[in-house]
Amino acid sequence: HGLSGDGKSDRVRQIDPQALDIELVNETPETINGRAVYNETTNEIVDIKPVWLIKLEELCADGKLHILFFDELTNATKQTQSVIFKIVLERFVNNRWPLPPNARIVAAGNDRSESTAAHDLAEPLFGRFAHIYIRTTVENWMPWAVQNKLNPYVMEFLANNDFYMRTPFTGTEGHADPRRWEMVSRVLDRSGNDFSLLGPIVGHETADAFIRFFKAQRELEDLGEYTDAELAKFSVARRYQLAQQCLYVAAAKPEEARRLVERLGEEYLAWFEYML
Repeated sequence: HGLSGDGKSDRVRQIDPQALDIELVNETPETINGRAVYNETTNEIVDIKPVWLIKLEELCADGKLHILFFDELTNATKQTQSVIFKIVLERFVNNRWPLPPNARIVAAGNDRSESTAAHDLAEPLFGRFAHIYIRTTVENWMPWAVQNKLNPYVMEFLANNDFYMRTPFTGTEGHADPRRWEMVSRVLDRSGNDFSLLGPIVGHETADAFIRFFKAQRELEDLGEYTDAELAKFSVARRYQLAQQCLYVAAAKPEEARRLVERLGEEYLAWFEYML
């Protein structure tokens, strides 16, 4: 369970990069269960195995565990949810084709309170799963952003302005969420950090705050002095922010900047040297 853009699908793919992803919002009971076709030659109704099940069987032929991922489960119709329930409960499709024994079922979706397009899960279907609730914050997002080499401007802005991690969806312009900040990172990297491109992605108010923040940051050259006790109390986000500030002054004060980052820890020093 999680808000749109919180990275539910990404977490599944981290576990199994080959996970078979079925977007249930685009599916019907017929596409999940397979089609019934009339054979004029034999005068019989023949059930045709669904394409997704054929793909899953091919994927699982290597004998390794693989994930069958039902995405947007809460956005599926009640009829489609009832079909999924039988698959989850019995591990059979259309009461005749078994799932591969090394297939594991994972589902994801938004709660009704978080999306106008979501439905409540029927109690029997809800009861067939263990439930994990994901909430992405700047604090737990920042290590992922560093590992995936997101644009440092994005990381620094959010480290200092965590309330901009997610802004309300209005339906009239862009809004911010973790997925869209990743989009901003790609746009900045490919455009040579052209801040004017941010508005259509995260909204003009957020883009204006982004630009104002960095105009102010460029005026800050003094790194300040910190005791070990003060540094020890810094959050992960604040440490990355300080390491980013050290990048700004590294050309003028390389030794001072590096010494300060060293005191933050090896992870921050490795990031600093990579970005430098």
